[in-house]
Amino acid sequence: MGLRGFLRSASAASRAAERGRQRLSNAAARAHERVDRVVDRLDTELERDVQKIEQLQKRFHSKPTSATGVKYDAARDEWKFDTIHDDKGDIHWSFSIEATSDRIRFSAPIKETQRQYELKAICVTRWSLYAAFEVSRCAFEGRSTKLFTKSDPSKNRVFLDVDGVKYQAIEGDLDIQLFGPTPATAIAAFPLPTGTPYKTYIEFHFNSTSSPSRIAVAFDDRALFQKAAASPTLAEIIRGKLESKVATVRAQADETKSEIQRMVKSKSGCLLTIGAAFLGLSIPLGYLVF
Repeated sequence: MGLRGFLRSASAASRAAERGRQRLSNAAARAHERVDRVVDRLDTELERDVQKIEQLQKRFHSKPTSATGVKYDAARDEWKFDTIHDDKGDIHWSFSIEATSDRIRFSAPIKETQRQYELKAICVTRWSLYAAFEVSRCAFEGRSTKLFTKSDPSKNRVFLDVDGVKYQAIEGDLDIQLFGPTPATAIAAFPLPTGTPYKTYIEFHFNSTSSPSRIAVAFDDRALFQKAAASPTLAEIIRGKLESKVATVRAQADETKSEIQRMVKSKSGCLLTIGAAFLGLSIPLGYLVF
């Protein structure tokens, strides 16, 4: 091969090498873009999930018993709420809320002609104060006073009086049907009060012509309402947990990008995936064949 032929061959080899480097560079760039799209999609989904929780919180304030599905377990002195979950998209998560009762002291049960209402426990949350009662029969004839009106909460007959400020119950099932002498547990929910509770009562307005019947309540922790108001919102809690998980995937994405660069330099190829088992996520990024 003469000099001219050698130069042509060298030039062709150089162009082929350049094309090879360009293919590697293009493949690496495409893989980087896929990695970034995965993380961007998770960030978008995270924000969408947080917005869902913020909307749910609004329902908690307006419908604290029905929206939360709250139940009181008297045997364990535990409050349980419906599990919040989301199985759509790439991020799957669930969030359970449980609470114990706040430390209180209270006076004797109150009676009307048909029923007795005995306070059993109180749970103060950021969106509502819940009071659990044991409702039992004290007579088997006649009808008891209807305490709650679902269609018009302004007619509810149960109030929380904190130092002279009255908070009308938002929801409650104290009108629960009783079967024979067996008592039942029922819950009333009130707006979260403000201030420091020195003199607190739960009032039952059985009729409009007489004074309300009262159960006196004393809280061991008088800063309880302020602490509840200052506690994190559900959206803040969910955001923190999801951001922690997404941050792990983001770190894996950075490691994947570094691995892509390493393979480009070593001219190797493999199937790259990025995922996290706890997110139920495994997203193939494609083949890098060099």
